[in-house]
Amino acid sequence: MKTKLFLTVMSNRRNAEVAITVFFKRNFIMSIICLSLFPGFSSAQSVGDWTFNNILTATPGSHNTASAVSHGSAISTGAFNGGTVYFGEDGWPSGALDANAYLQFTLTPGSGYTLTLSALVMNIRRSTTGTGGSGPNNWSLRSSLDGFTVNISSGVLTTSSTPATTVVLPAAFTGLTSAVTFRLYGYNATIGSGGGGLNRFVYDNLTTNGAVILPIVINDFKIAVVHNDAVQLAWTLEADESVNSMQVERSSNNNDFTVIKNYFPDQNLQQRQYEFVDESTTPANGDFYYRIKVMSMSGKISYSAIQKITIAAGNNFSITGIATHQGENIKCKVLADQTGNYQFSVYALNGARVSAKSISLTTGGQLVRMDNGSLVPGMYIIVAERTVRKISSKIIVE
Repeated sequence: MKTKLFLTVMSNRRNAEVAITVFFKRNFIMSIICLSLFPGFSSAQSVGDWTFNNILTATPGSHNTASAVSHGSAISTGAFNGGTVYFGEDGWPSGALDANAYLQFTLTPGSGYTLTLSALVMNIRRSTTGTGGSGPNNWSLRSSLDGFTVNISSGVLTTSSTPATTVVLPAAFTGLTSAVTFRLYGYNATIGSGGGGLNRFVYDNLTTNGAVILPIVINDFKIAVVHNDAVQLAWTLEADESVNSMQVERSSNNNDFTVIKNYFPDQNLQQRQYEFVDESTTPANGDFYYRIKVMSMSGKISYSAIQKITIAAGNNFSITGIATHQGENIKCKVLADQTGNYQFSVYALNGARVSAKSISLTTGGQLVRMDNGSLVPGMYIIVAERTVRKISSKIIVE
């Protein structure tokens, strides 16, 4: 913590204010906040620090940029006072929040990095001019994540900038891959009596805490239809830290995702290539969405881009066996070219029929299950028959 004592002398001129203030520069770490909200972090770091010591630019983190601050169009004047604070003057509304009356700044992760923001620490106040002070009495913080429509936090402004005001940022600010802009609004402005009151919102210091991470990266994620209605996925995993688990997730509406495959990667490999065939898309016709979810050993979660594929049932008849375990039902994917009753049989490799079942199918793809009874592990042949047509597929019982 850096402590600085400064004296500003008052007069009725517009560029001076009255105060004798012990001012604490708070570039501290909100580690307790970060540990509770983001368990993957051992501590936070400043990713954007605006001191307002005669500059509007910021000190960014090591792998991100931070813009200079600027005012909205409603604020006509911005100036420094004493080289230690900056203020916006005039235009702060006397009533409700004005969408054009704000202080704005932007944080952007570096290429290939993600930005996670945990807290915003602000030394802010209203002007000390006029009896009782002047300027906005209230503030609100919003962001570009929702188009500046909802308050992240709100509060009251006094004539003192200490202690610092801390805004804990919600989970929506985790893993950002593109720029985010914040707007700090002032409103409900009043002018102190006694003359010389100035409608000012004063900023002593703004610090954004968080972390910029070279994430676990999923490259070359591709999907394709195989065997008429199965989906083959292929991707490459690159990580700068150990990976705890990885999951393949599927959705039929691009919103509700279900885990269909779990992996526990080899920690000794820095780059890993994976393939997986999803043979359980039921029904087979329609749109399907896939993504890869990766969790690091420290608890950070990364997602791939979402890939969409459309499967259209054709006028053909096919069957694909799905590997199963001893004691579980035998499963196979069937693409039927017409509605009707189908006869399914399971044969051992010596030709003995070990199971049979008649099943009514509709046109298109569907998942068929049969009781495998007491089948021992090994390879079997499953056969589907309709009138004079017969198709088959190998199936493994593990």
